Amino acid sequence: MQHRAFAVTASVLLAAASGAAMADGQLRISDAPAGSRFNGSSGGAFIVNRIDGDIGYPNGQGLPNGQFYTFCVERSAPLDFNKTYIGQISTSSTQASSTNPLLTPVVTPLSNITAKLYREFVSGGTFGRVGSFAAGYTTAAQTDAIQNAIWAAQGQITVSSLTGDSLALYNWAKANADGLKGVRILRLWGCNGGGIYCEPGQDQLTMIPLPPAGLAGLGTLGCLLGARHLRRRKLAAAE
Repeated sequence: MQHRAFAVTASVLLAAASGAAMADGQLRISDAPAGSRFNGSSGGAFIVNRIDGDIGYPNGQGLPNGQFYTFCVERSAPLDFNKTYIGQISTSSTQASSTNPLLTPVVTPLSNITAKLYREFVSGGTFGRVGSFAAGYTTAAQTDAIQNAIWAAQGQITVSSLTGDSLALYNWAKANADGLKGVRILRLWGCNGGGIYCEPGQDQLTMIPLPPAGLAGLGTLGCLLGARHLRRRKLAAAE
């Protein structure tokens, strides 16, 4: 993943956003512990570190309250560890053009295949015991396989490029997909220093329901100058 520094006006980007509140909270992203099974080499799993607001809830795997593991739903958008991001919960990702970031961003719906894979991860499931998962989920290579299957489900790489565990996971999730059921995309926006522009970050996965918090993220809205009113949180009911 290569960092691309480009700024996008909030008014343009937010016009394309749907199904999400303008800001649900602030967070930072960090890498999974070195040497752990979650420390893949081609994306997630990453750790979301909540700063404020409602951006997801702990999904086990031994992390303390305020943290949870996540996977990328995009492949080429920028992601900086320990940078403060604004998070929006949605049922789709949004990715700006690298050549002309002021164009309307590409909006990609959350795939039921992605939702099945992430929900299985969160629940500590067996992934149908396909491929090497027949012996359990113990290696970082298996985490890479989960990430690649998610990227394929989101159209970031082709299904034909998948092999081994990645292909087996994709086919298993496709055959067993049963709706989003609480899985959502956490859109990331990184404010520039002047607070005038926001950069799109590499969107991640999260889970709802969230604890009630009224209007979350009020303190982060100084960056979002293109909007006049704070919309109510629109979290679609779990399917």
